[in-house]
Amino acid sequence: MKKITGMILIATMLINLVACQTSGSSYFYYYTNTSCVELIKKETKLKTDSNEEIIKALIECMGTKSSDKKECVIKPDYVTDPTVSISNDYCLLDFDSSYYQMDSYTEVLYRAAMVKEITQLKDIEYVEFNVDGEDLVKNNKKVGVMTASDFVDDANNGDDSIEWTNVTLYFATKSGDKLIRYNRTLSHSSNVSAEKLVIETLIKGPTQAGFYRTLPSDVRVLSVSVIDGICYLNLSSEFVDEMVNVTSEIPIYSITNSLCSLEGIDAVRILVNGDSSISFRESISLDTEFEFNESLINE
Repeated sequence: MKKITGMILIATMLINLVACQTSGSSYFYYYTNTSCVELIKKETKLKTDSNEEIIKALIECMGTKSSDKKECVIKPDYVTDPTVSISNDYCLLDFDSSYYQMDSYTEVLYRAAMVKEITQLKDIEYVEFNVDGEDLVKNNKKVGVMTASDFVDDANNGDDSIEWTNVTLYFATKSGDKLIRYNRTLSHSSNVSAEKLVIETLIKGPTQAGFYRTLPSDVRVLSVSVIDGICYLNLSSEFVDEMVNVTSEIPIYSITNSLCSLEGIDAVRILVNGDSSISFRESISLDTEFEFNESLINE
């Protein structure tokens, strides 16, 4: 019996793999990396012209384990696949309550991947998530209808042109207990988002006298995305392991105030290696949304 069961499982896996490798039109679907901090784009070919069948095939591809150990399925096994309904340029995905069991960062990655996948299809521009027939609610707000432009990431889009962006950064004062506003115009590759540009500039530190560093120079930006007005920033462990000579609130609000100065960002969630259930300097919980803090600014 065990041998038969094993053969059935192998056959099922082979069928799934074939479904994601047939000849036909090219489509993209997504995995995440082993740290669960970014999306990995994969290509498949599908013969069908039915958008509903394409979406179901892409969902199946996403749930198929990759042979590359660096590529991981985003959605946990305990979350069931949605039902799919399409009406003109609108796609509705209805999940059951298991959807809410995903942690916040996995949910963001999965939702971004699904919207990107579905809006690549001809004639589909809008995607909406329901849970048990009701609007998806995150952070006590209805998510509503989404488009691909609602999700900011740093995937290379093949465009290496240079852009200039005006940003407002917040560095520390000499005393290390206040922030000081620092306006700059930065040149950068067009495939780098403004959010990543801001954080990487904070990490490099100020170049003008009277402004002082707020973040360790070894911190790396693992990923950054903006969804529903919230910027999800995932940093490497140096953010909590290394110390800058400022008070505990300064690094948090150097990041938050700088990002919230960008259009479309109302709050910031900070993760370290994908984890928000930790405390910064053992005093500030990262499991919250940080909003612009005017009281720390030294005018």
